[in-house]
Amino acid sequence: MKAAIVHYSCPPVIGGVEIVMDIQARFLAREGFEVTIVAGRGNQTAAISAAIVPELSSEYPPYAKMEPQLREGQVPDEFSALKDRIREKLRPLLAGAHSCIIHNLLTMHLNLAATAALAELAAEKVSHYIAWTHDATYLDPDCTIPHHGYPWDILRKPVTGVTYVANSDFRRKNLAKLFGVPASRITVVPNPVDLPFWLALSETGRWLHQELHLWDQELVLFTPTRVSRTKNIDLGIDILPELKKLVGKAKLLVTGAPDPHAPEAVAQLEGLRRRAKERGVARDVIFLSRMTSPDGTPLTRSREVVRDVYTLVDAVFLPSRYEGASLPLLEAGLLRLPAICSDIEVFQEVAGKGNALFVSLKERPEVIAAKIVEFVRSIPTAGLYRRVLRDSVWETTANRRFLLRLLRGRR
Repeated sequence: MKAAIVHYSCPPVIGGVEIVMDIQARFLAREGFEVTIVAGRGNQTAAISAAIVPELSSEYPPYAKMEPQLREGQVPDEFSALKDRIREKLRPLLAGAHSCIIHNLLTMHLNLAATAALAELAAEKVSHYIAWTHDATYLDPDCTIPHHGYPWDILRKPVTGVTYVANSDFRRKNLAKLFGVPASRITVVPNPVDLPFWLALSETGRWLHQELHLWDQELVLFTPTRVSRTKNIDLGIDILPELKKLVGKAKLLVTGAPDPHAPEAVAQLEGLRRRAKERGVARDVIFLSRMTSPDGTPLTRSREVVRDVYTLVDAVFLPSRYEGASLPLLEAGLLRLPAICSDIEVFQEVAGKGNALFVSLKERPEVIAAKIVEFVRSIPTAGLYRRVLRDSVWETTANRRFLLRLLRGRR
């Protein structure tokens, strides 16, 4: 299935819309679409082809010469010819696409000849046109273009047969008011974020995020330790059911490699797995040492993947009975990751006063769980992180299904 993404410019031109286009194009390509970006300026990437149509640019010189008249509410004699030329240049590029995603061109005045050309093509109903609305001229409080009539009215009214998308509910409500239509006619799709880029995830880290549905949790704790009695992993398993009562979906990730210097460690690992099963959380306690990446490499053999896990969780949980120092606590601090530790002396020394949540090992699991939830919820960035994962990572199952239905013409 083919998809076209249209804008005034595309990467490597830098801008918010161009960033969204790039994420969108790569998302569609991964989903099996044959994607072409159609833009007035920019270039194709190694993964995505681009058709450059200079007349689409907001800086196209012949259009720039018309702007003084257009600003005065006059349509230049040359306008119609430019509009027709753009339409005929776009026709073969868009005709074979199932979905044509138009970023801003149907709601902004930056190249009205291109806007009018796209409105005419959309009216032919050869493809499924989507007006992806980041900005709108007549919703801008600084707008100085009060003109009515053709072509300005294209920006004020919904083009027949076009599905309109807004990047926020705020934008949807205002766009609906401008168009004089119910808000339900406009679909909200929050801006995407490039999770692998911003978290510097490896391919395996990206796979792990999907495999474990980490985006679909309310709380994920990470215990980056080997299996030994002093690490007290049992406590994390006992706390997890209590956490789930408080927040809903929760997971505990444990690197969990058996200590090679402790022959009984393998038996201890099996004991921990039995304990998780007895507590009803076998699917939510993940021993990464028992997992392999898609290429067959054990996960915990790679420091890169362990670093990935740090960036994908909500907090580090270190319930040790005894330690001589703590590398995981240093690593968590370097990554600005909240730390929850037993109140042993060395953890307090390494973390410093007020820089971690210290819990007493004498307290009951439900008491510790309540403290953990209160602690994490008191950190604004923790809630924001979860919200971004839920709303703006398009690869999550719910978002992926929604987007593919939208792009195939089913809302």
